[in-house]
Amino acid sequence: CFVCTVEALGGAMDFGKRELPSDSELNALALRKRTKIANSTDLVELAIAAQNAADFVNSSTNTKLQEIASQMLVLKDRAVEILEEANRDADLHKATCNMVKKPGGIYYFYEMQGGGMAASIISP
Repeated sequence: CFVCTVEALGGAMDFGKRELPSDSELNALALRKRTKIANSTDLVELAIAAQNAADFVNSSTNTKLQEIASQMLVLKDRAVEILEEANRDADLHKATCNMVKKPGGIYYFYEMQGGGMAASIISP
């Protein structure tokens, strides 16, 4: 880039003029770029950084999936509770009753020999 070129050449260009670098300056910069060789330690450090990044992503993903799985189990348990309550309420609603059911009253439900349920009042 232009800024890197100016810095690499020691600030030889004037920013006010906005001139392009000369051919000799570009050749010097190109030669300097070609002669730089990366150390093997740089490659090892880069590989370690890439592996650490991959490990972090995997760890983060696993944590999020475990959280979703635990939420699904809680929802399943709640769904089972709701279905059990609905079945109980349906059974109680079908029970034979020779009185008017009022909210807040205490009733006793028992099974009859024929398989149905019957209700009797405990308190008036």
